[in-house]
Amino acid sequence: MDRVPASLMTDLTAGQRAATRMILESTDRFTVVQGYAGVGKTTQFRAVMSAISLLPEETRPRVIGLAPTHRAVGEMQSAGVDARTTASFLHDTQLLQRNGQTPDFSNTLFLLDESSMVGLADMAKAHSLIAAGGGRAVPSGDTDQLPPIASGQPFRLTQQRSAADVAIMKEIVRQMPELRPAVYSLIERDVHRALTTIEQVTPEQVPRKKAHGRRAVLWWNSRQSRKRR
Repeated sequence: MDRVPASLMTDLTAGQRAATRMILESTDRFTVVQGYAGVGKTTQFRAVMSAISLLPEETRPRVIGLAPTHRAVGEMQSAGVDARTTASFLHDTQLLQRNGQTPDFSNTLFLLDESSMVGLADMAKAHSLIAAGGGRAVPSGDTDQLPPIASGQPFRLTQQRSAADVAIMKEIVRQMPELRPAVYSLIERDVHRALTTIEQVTPEQVPRKKAHGRRAVLWWNSRQSRKRR
């Protein structure tokens, strides 16, 4: 897409706009989206799908979502993305290759969500298969969230050591305004400032939930019990 229509960008944050433009306007084989928790990645996916739906059907790229968990797949599907697990994609595509077929991913855009949870071997296989088929891929995720169970941290290394363009979404939209400064402090690794901010937020500003309070008490009691052993 030469240019994303401005009408689709009006309700997006600066980070969401940057990511949407990069995904739709770049011709690079691989680009990357770093999105911290609560920045509205699902909203950003919807913007991408809305923009693509405006293209003539004969030139409209196919969009395939890949994610390591069924929960992430479901969230992508809720944004209108035809999504499946990364494992199922690797299995089916490699099976085609073993049967002598060459997958055709020309004019296909892959959105790889929760990429921080994907290990080196699976990420390398996915990128290799997509590139061999002529597709484009956009790994997205958060380097501060869960690391992969398998070895390697390819999503983090891609941002640190590759030449791929990276769009960063950092404007928090999920948390209540009173708690957003604490979240930004955690992103900056300043735990003391985050806790100080939270302590200053009163129950009148952000009502407490009893279930959360009980869990906090149980955690604290178990922590104190371990200290006494």
